[in-house]
Amino acid sequence: MRPQQRKIFIVNYRFLSCGNVFGDGLRHAAGELDHAYEAAFWDDPGLPTKIADFGPELIFVVHGRKFAERWRSTFSAYNTAVWLLDEPYEVDDTAKWSQEFNTVFVNDPNTLPRHRNAHYLPVCYDPQTHRDDGLQRIYKVGFIGGYNAVRERYLLMLAEAGLLGYVVGGPWRAPALGKLCLAANIPADRTSDLYRQTEIVLNVFREVHHFNRQRVSAFSMNPRIYEALACGAAVVSERRTEIDQVFPELPQFSSPDELLAAVTRLLADQTHLARARAQCRQQLAGHSYSDRLKRVIRIALGADAEPHVSEMFPGGPLVAGWEDYGSIARLRRELSLSGNHAMSAVGQKPDWQAMTRSPTSSCPSTCASLPMHGSSPKFTSRIDMTRPPTPTISCWRPNTITLQNTSRFSDHCR
Repeated sequence: MRPQQRKIFIVNYRFLSCGNVFGDGLRHAAGELDHAYEAAFWDDPGLPTKIADFGPELIFVVHGRKFAERWRSTFSAYNTAVWLLDEPYEVDDTAKWSQEFNTVFVNDPNTLPRHRNAHYLPVCYDPQTHRDDGLQRIYKVGFIGGYNAVRERYLLMLAEAGLLGYVVGGPWRAPALGKLCLAANIPADRTSDLYRQTEIVLNVFREVHHFNRQRVSAFSMNPRIYEALACGAAVVSERRTEIDQVFPELPQFSSPDELLAAVTRLLADQTHLARARAQCRQQLAGHSYSDRLKRVIRIALGADAEPHVSEMFPGGPLVAGWEDYGSIARLRRELSLSGNHAMSAVGQKPDWQAMTRSPTSSCPSTCASLPMHGSSPKFTSRIDMTRPPTPTISCWRPNTITLQNTSRFSDHCR
């Protein structure tokens, strides 16, 4: 049976380093999946008219910060979703406005607890842009990306060893890197051309956490790994937990000596280089923009979607025997808080001091009469998480009951 055609409006964002690569990938994916599709940039003054004329089932916003700042509640009548792509580095900022969207997708699962109705959506590659055309690989090693001190240190070591063919981006401090720099910035198609001419693409992750006071460490890969592999290059990457799960054969390093050894071995043994490249490319299946868009549609529009809008009940006890402390927000999907389950169910904003108890301890009034499921209370879910928190129950008086997320963040590295 042919999948149902959906109407999706994509709101794009121009990234400093990669331009509109996400918008292009989503556009190609919508065409491949045969969905009705329109797009515009977040700063298009005609955006409200374009969206109204198209009448989308879903407005899918890339990045989201500028869109949220400019348009605020303009599109509150529509079903909206956002793809946050700078997690966890900017999570303190994104958590302030992500609740403006019905559904939140994050590029890193370690920040799922910081957002309402949040789902993990990894980055990916675009088969129409990132492909291997069989070009001669005239560069041994290359890197495309902005400056940071760690990147410069690794790149300078490779340059001094005579292994680095080019860099793009910067601005680089070392004169040796400046001589190898092809451009300060290039479009996505030129990036792909360079990857197709490069034996090994180096990957070093971001260094600075701009809005991450709790130092939530990163778990996920960046687009560079997917894109370079899809273009037929081998990738040698700084260590990251998700690499072990998705591309276990991909060479990783955590020191200059490890990097130099990995690159030298690959270049010295073409059989080993070809095998490593082929093994990683086999794992690309399921990581295209079409795969990601399918997940977005399934969650935000499909029958198995998580609830994204609270159903407000104006008054009266939610459960027989409860004492009425005013309105609360209830969501449609229930989860048991036993074992590894539990999310956040938040009512109206608290303005009284909380009295915190564990789920099994005694608690006055409403908490004492929570309906039990096994040995734990049954409550409602608002956040989709891969590593659920340990909950506590707080009674806010007079007008809310809140299940707080008190999880500690996992310690990975980006």
